[in-house]
Amino acid sequence: MTCVKMSLIVAIMICATSGVLAQGPSWYQLDTEGTAKFEAGDIQNAETQFTAALALAEKTFGKSHLNVAISLTKLADIYASKRKVSEAEAMYQRALKIQEQALGKECLDVRATLVALADLSESLNKFAESEQHWRRILEIDKKVYGRQHPMVADTLVRLAELKKAQQQTAEAERLLKSALTISESANGKESPYVASILVSLAETFAAEKKFPQAEQLASKAVEINSKALGKDNMNVAPSLSALADLYSSQDKAADVENTLKRVLSIYEKSYGTDSPDLTQALNELAKFYTANGRYDDAEAVIKRALLINEKSLGKDNPDVATAMITLANMYSEKGDYAAAEPLLKRALEIYETALGKDNPDVATAMNNLANLYSVQGKNAEAEPLLKKALEIYRKALGNDAREVAIALNNLGNAYVGQKKYVDAEPLFKDAVRVYEGAAGKESPDVAEVLINMASLCDETGRPDEATNLRRRATKIINR
Repeated sequence: MTCVKMSLIVAIMICATSGVLAQGPSWYQLDTEGTAKFEAGDIQNAETQFTAALALAEKTFGKSHLNVAISLTKLADIYASKRKVSEAEAMYQRALKIQEQALGKECLDVRATLVALADLSESLNKFAESEQHWRRILEIDKKVYGRQHPMVADTLVRLAELKKAQQQTAEAERLLKSALTISESANGKESPYVASILVSLAETFAAEKKFPQAEQLASKAVEINSKALGKDNMNVAPSLSALADLYSSQDKAADVENTLKRVLSIYEKSYGTDSPDLTQALNELAKFYTANGRYDDAEAVIKRALLINEKSLGKDNPDVATAMITLANMYSEKGDYAAAEPLLKRALEIYETALGKDNPDVATAMNNLANLYSVQGKNAEAEPLLKKALEIYRKALGNDAREVAIALNNLGNAYVGQKKYVDAEPLFKDAVRVYEGAAGKESPDVAEVLINMASLCDETGRPDEATNLRRRATKIINR
């Protein structure tokens, strides 16, 4: 029985059993109110509504009813947004099982839940799991839409992004070229959809250090979007940002600055000069200034972003904390640690109040503060922050998340700074294991930890091991 036919039967059953449903109409009210609150950004009350809706659906309709699956997926969306990933994953999996049993394995409702699971896995850098979900989604798309449908192209692009994340650029290139062929046939060669694939392909070429080809594709994407949408359309900005990244990879500083300023100008025309939607563009421009030692320019841009967010969102908003961290990182980069520290402490305080003390973003703020202490040689002060960050990451994201590897590596370095070599070495080894599992053995993150392990071996009188570790790290970096 196909998904469409089964959906019709479910609809008929609902109509035919109105007497049963009349006993529990509040499920629909709870679901509707929860959805409205979620869309309005009232996450806490939305969670309350969806939790009540789930309990009522189970009681009224039975634990295998599609309404239960609806409540499960909506509640899982909330948990995912709060980075309670274990709870979210369990709910998505339960909803998926209900949907498969009621609608079949090739239904679009099943597809939607698989997409949620794939995104959740990718957010944890569990690329193999995410790929498995996307492969299944691809088969659904081919069967439901046909092999040459734009939806198939979109899924091929998502698979390609996963391959890029795992340093499998040749396979990513193949998938993107297949997607490009489909999109050009379906939408025309001058379509913004084609432009978006050109950007992804350009990023893949850049990862392979094919910069001239990459720049040509990104420039073509900008040209297509400008022609199709207008040169000042906000949807032109992402392709311009990609082009700026390519200029940066080739040390074309003037081109980077001009392109980033154009991106900012587009957003200002679209949103106004005091909108929080400018934050990302301002941050990118600030990062460019910081990387080029133009600290006064960077400070002015970041303070503008900070002021906009404080005025629009309130001084205790997490986006304000993020701007503070960006400003603190700039101060740290130029060696002004005294200016950076109070900003990082305030950012941590905001995150804890707004998000809860066990949120992964709180752990990231702890990492930032700990890193500031470490660069000043204050490793004893960094250590407790890094231990707490590691604990939060493991609890919230699982032992194999990339954030766990970052914390392991940073804590290992803090131990080395205190000559606690016995404590540091297993942390580095575990960090390598997590990075390899997430992004493959040739990941640049792996190389970074290998270099740290080599320094540890130097300090503990193991020069041969140090040489081998550096040799492997160099091979990864130069590949």
